[in-house]
Amino acid sequence: MEQKRILLPLAGKIQHGKQEESKKGRKIVELGYFIAKAENETLTFLENRFNEKYPKKQLIHIRFFDEKPYTVRRVRYNQSGAVCYCPYEESQGKQKVSGIWKPVECNEDCTYRAVEEGKNKPDCLFEGNLRFLLPEISEDRIWRMQIKGYQSIFALYEYINFQRYLGKSLIGDYYLFLKKKTQTSKDGKSYQNYVLDIVRKEDFILNETSLSNAELSTDKGQNVDNSIKILPEIENNNNSVSKEETKVKNKEKTKTTNTNKTASKEKTVVEPKTEVVENTIPEDYKDWYLLLEKEYKTLTNAGKPTEYLVASFVDIYDNVKEVIIAPQFVDEILECDTGTNVILDLAEAGDKIFTKDIKFVRKVKKDVAA
Repeated sequence: MEQKRILLPLAGKIQHGKQEESKKGRKIVELGYFIAKAENETLTFLENRFNEKYPKKQLIHIRFFDEKPYTVRRVRYNQSGAVCYCPYEESQGKQKVSGIWKPVECNEDCTYRAVEEGKNKPDCLFEGNLRFLLPEISEDRIWRMQIKGYQSIFALYEYINFQRYLGKSLIGDYYLFLKKKTQTSKDGKSYQNYVLDIVRKEDFILNETSLSNAELSTDKGQNVDNSIKILPEIENNNNSVSKEETKVKNKEKTKTTNTNKTASKEKTVVEPKTEVVENTIPEDYKDWYLLLEKEYKTLTNAGKPTEYLVASFVDIYDNVKEVIIAPQFVDEILECDTGTNVILDLAEAGDKIFTKDIKFVRKVKKDVAA
C-alpha cells in the first residue's frame, strides 16, 4: 500500500543571518547567533518563546523525528522564485518552463553552473534544507533551516551520512551550534565566518568505556597548583562554609555508622562490599559541560580593573554558564573550539563563577585556517 504524503505543520524557520537593504540591493548580514521567524502571525508566540529560551545563543537543542531530516540540492532562483533544481549527486533535475516543471539533464556543462565574468559565484548554487523539532519550544510543529553557506551545507551532509554509514538511526536529540572559522577567498583574502556544526546530545555524556579511554589533560604524575589566582577574598568564605559542611557530614556519617552496626546484628546474611573503581562514570553529570565560546572581559578584582578570559559552557540540562577561567587553564582553553567536552570544578562568589579545576575529556581543536 502506497504511503500518503503528509503535509508537515510548520512553526517557522531558524536563521543566523538576515537580509538588509543597501545601495547595491539586498544583502545577507551574519548575526553570529540563532533567530526564529514564525510561519505566520498566529504563531508569533513560538517566536517569542524561542527568544526567551535562546536569546542571542550560538547553540540550540534540536530533535530529528525521521530518518531523512536533511536534503541538499543545486538550485537556481530568479525574481519569481526557484526555476531549476537538482538533488545533490543526481544528474536528473527539473526546470520550470512556462509555469510547468519538466525534467532536465544536470551536469558540469550547464552554463548556470559556471561563474560568469564579473561575478564571484554561479547562478546555480548548493542549498541545504534541514527539518527538526525544537523540544523546548514546540513538540507538534516543525522548524526548518535553509542553509546557503557551502561549508555549513557539507559539514551537516558529511555528519549525517557518516551516521548512516555507522548504521545509526538519525532519530534523536542533537545540539546544533555555530562556530567561527577563518576562511580564504579565491583572491587570497582571509575573513572569519560562522559555520554550522552538529553533535548528538547523548555523545555529550560519554559512556564508561569512552571515559576510561579518554586522555584527560591533567597528568596524574604531575603536581598541578589548582588554587585560584583570582578573587582571593572569596577563599576564606568558601573555607568557612566547607568546615561547617564537614561537621554536619561527620555527624551524619557517625549516625549512619551506628545505624548500620545495629542493623548488621539483626541480619543473618552479610552483603559483600562494593569495590570502588577509579574512573567509573558518576551517576550525576552536573559537572560535565560543553564549551560554547570565549572572550576576554575586564572585571573588578580587589578594587582594580583586571582582564580575564571568560568562557560560556552549557550543561546537560541546556543551562548556559559564564565562567571565569583561572590563569593556569587559559592557554589550554584558548586552543579549544566550540564542542570541547570538559569536567568542571566550579566555585561561586556573588554573581561570578570561576574554575577551580578543568579536565578535558574531548578536545575540539580550534581551526586556524580554512
